[in-house]
Amino acid sequence: MKVSEHYELDGLTQSNLDFLDGLINKDVPLYIDPSQIEVQEGEWFKKSTSILNHFFETIFSLYRDDKVSEAESLLKNAHEPNETKLGVSQDGSRGRGTSPEKLIAIFNHIKTQRLLADEVVTDYSDLCIFVKDFAEDRMSDLVTNILREQLADYTLEQSELHDLELTSEPIDIGVAWDMEKSNWKQVNKRALIQNGSLLLLVPKSIVVQKYLYTVEEFLSKTVFT
Repeated sequence: MKVSEHYELDGLTQSNLDFLDGLINKDVPLYIDPSQIEVQEGEWFKKSTSILNHFFETIFSLYRDDKVSEAESLLKNAHEPNETKLGVSQDGSRGRGTSPEKLIAIFNHIKTQRLLADEVVTDYSDLCIFVKDFAEDRMSDLVTNILREQLADYTLEQSELHDLELTSEPIDIGVAWDMEKSNWKQVNKRALIQNGSLLLLVPKSIVVQKYLYTVEEFLSKTVFT
């Protein structure tokens, strides 16, 4: 059942809604694309881009300075989310998304292969191009973790706009990246809860079926042309 159907938003379809009208009880094979966040206009997108850039700059800087344990400590806070109902899942177990262990292994690979030192990887967009297994599922999950507070605020805004029932009091919805402290922070907000699970709404303009570039497409369109 779609969000619009569950909340009985009569007459409103995806074309009339700013958020992705996804399913409330099952993931859909769509992903948050950070490059789409960058190109959108508005304060929410501007702030979200700043938060994303700050997170990756922090992690990259720690690895460049050989502060691996500090970087790994930060990466351990990123877990596989399910509140956006995005990605590929089977019976509630996704497996292809973000786990702390997988993130640490990926960034250790980046360091040992000198992808940061040689400036092959300079920002988060390079991860999906040059790092194996860091494609839509894992990037989308990581972005959800980083922007959880932004997504919670967006959910609040859309819920008030469409009169969706929120929890009466703020609840613990997990962690999000804090630019001021260069660390994670716990987020407490009023929230949408369905079937006992948290539901975060996502702007439809930042959701895609497939990222623009894969390694092969990047090489064929830039290096070999």
